[in-house]
Amino acid sequence: MAFLSRILEMLQGFLESIFASSSPEYKKKRQLRAMNQELRQMEPPIYQNPGILLPAFATALFQIYQFLEPVRTLFSETIASTDSRTAQHYREYLIELAMTAEQQKMRESFSFTVRAEALVAGTQTPEHTIEEQARKFSQFMKSLDVPALVQAGVLLQKLDCLHDFCSFDFNNFLALFDPAFKTHSGLETSVESPSFKAVEVVETVPLLLDFYYVLSALDLSSPVTDIVSILEAKHTGQQLGEEIRGKTGRIFQAVIWLVTRQLSRENLLAIIRITKEDPDYEPEQSKPANNYIASYKERLTERFHNDSKKLLKQKQENEMESLIHDTFGSLQLEAINGYNETTNTLLQEFTVLSLEWIKPLQLIKTFSRHYFDAHFKVLLKSVIVEGYFTNRSMQSALSSAYYYCESIPAKFAEFEQLFEDKEPCSLKVVTGYITELEKGMDFEKPLRKMVENMNYHARSLVQDSVNNFADVFNFATLLMEDNKRSVPETVTNIRTLSGSSKNIDSFRALEQEIGVFRNFLEIMKKYAIVGTLSGSASVTAETEI
Repeated sequence: MAFLSRILEMLQGFLESIFASSSPEYKKKRQLRAMNQELRQMEPPIYQNPGILLPAFATALFQIYQFLEPVRTLFSETIASTDSRTAQHYREYLIELAMTAEQQKMRESFSFTVRAEALVAGTQTPEHTIEEQARKFSQFMKSLDVPALVQAGVLLQKLDCLHDFCSFDFNNFLALFDPAFKTHSGLETSVESPSFKAVEVVETVPLLLDFYYVLSALDLSSPVTDIVSILEAKHTGQQLGEEIRGKTGRIFQAVIWLVTRQLSRENLLAIIRITKEDPDYEPEQSKPANNYIASYKERLTERFHNDSKKLLKQKQENEMESLIHDTFGSLQLEAINGYNETTNTLLQEFTVLSLEWIKPLQLIKTFSRHYFDAHFKVLLKSVIVEGYFTNRSMQSALSSAYYYCESIPAKFAEFEQLFEDKEPCSLKVVTGYITELEKGMDFEKPLRKMVENMNYHARSLVQDSVNNFADVFNFATLLMEDNKRSVPETVTNIRTLSGSSKNIDSFRALEQEIGVFRNFLEIMKKYAIVGTLSGSASVTAETEI
């Protein structure tokens, strides 16, 4: 029967060559017939006309899957790990292997720990030291523009292509040839000893195209063999030697034989073209490759600049510790719900992002609760309501500043509400983004936007609070001076107000704690723009009472 079919096919071809040799349709059929003939010569055959994939096709596919199992496992635990930090760690390791000894030494010198030690040990100002570190970092980044690093980036792209090939949906493809391979979304096959049957190509076209795409980008040359061997040695903690190189080489040689002799790009393309009845069909090109060196440099740069900010902030806060202690004594700073070190640690564990206004917010909340509310409110409100001001605009300005300061606890409550579920800065959403980042998903942009929003609200609260506290402080010093004058100039009845039974304790507290007020504002100058402060009262200088 097969012999008769071939005779008829040859006769049809002969007749067409006589009567339709110049037509485009004839040329198309001739090209497709030639492809069929080439596929027919394969041993063992993987394709049968018309449109049948034979068991040998599935057998070769299954063998490729089996040979690649160690590589697939290695990738899942290293450069393709669901933990993005692990994946990034191994990629950076492979990039840094391409650096010279001098480049590696410079790279280590830019770690946060080494830079922090340099700031402590240095004789120059922290700003000057960080500026010098930035100059050296710029030189280091320029030194990375060399062929060795470019080649490292190319090899990482080839590893991506190999990973795509290893991650192909073998199981669902094989399930078409043997139903025992139950279709599922995982990468593991479900049958050890399969029994394959022939299937129609039309059933396989989407998977066949996918396999062609990943195969077309596959490179198993010696440099790829070497870098996979290096990755294996790093992951297992073994010495890189002939044993590991030989194991990787044998795997790749077996795969090369199968994708050269049986499931070659040419054979796959021929089957696809025959199925689509289009001898000129060209599948779409693979997706653009990642530029790992550019990403690496961007990551290093962002990390360096964020570390610079952290170092200056850390140095600044260390320098202020004595002043904070002089101001607040042993008083524990108030906690901020949501916007705190717990959230900041979570962010910095997985990203370069950080919360930049934790300490100033704590200082403001502490001062508001334990000093302004406790000692100053009674007198100041009495002055606003009952005082005889010589300047009405001054009264209006004081009133505005006072009522803002009075509302600070409520404003903090509003700020902290932002971090609740379904709110703009929801910690639940932040945690979700970080979880997805761990899995290798691209959620950095929305997370960055959320953190920027958090910092924006925090910065606004800090600046507005400090501005209004400074206005209240300056007015409070005027009141104290006014109270000493024989004829008050600002609030003409200040003596009456300060000496009344309801205000006397508050006025004494104001006199006693004005130094704390001033020191608080001096501390806040490190975080916000603070105008000129009246008087000279401080914790460390005696205040006239």
